Amino acid sequence: MGKKRFMAQGLPVEVFADKKIKKWVARSKERGIRLAEAVGVSPVEEMMFFWNGYRRMDQENFQKSLQALQYRGDEEMENEAIDEQAIRWLLLSAVMRNAGQWEKAREYLEKIEEVDRAQFRGALVNDYMSASPSRPTILPTSD
Repeated sequence: MGKKRFMAQGLPVEVFADKKIKKWVARSKERGIRLAEAVGVSPVEEMMFFWNGYRRMDQENFQKSLQALQYRGDEEMENEAIDEQAIRWLLLSAVMRNAGQWEKAREYLEKIEEVDRAQFRGALVNDYMSASPSRPTILPTSD
């Protein structure tokens, strides 16, 4: 990607896209598959999460996001790297939370909390989702 900089650092969107592309290229070479098949979770859904797009959606768009996140199925996602699974769980939780399905959203977050954070380390591993379940604003308390 381009090398645009702001205050001597790469732009956040470009850093995100560059890391994702490197991860997909490595995965496609490792598995001997096409680059498009190496994509785990939809990068569009991830960008919507970062830009708080789920807050602006109506029920019809929630269903489209749900379809996009579940297009590969649970069995196929079990073969993916743990960070890809955690990203999917986080995004499904956000969709469920904004659709008003609090318990289902909590179940997805609890799956992320069960994963050892040491598994989210590495050059091509995403780690932002390991901190997300511990944020107090994710779900209302049951008290």
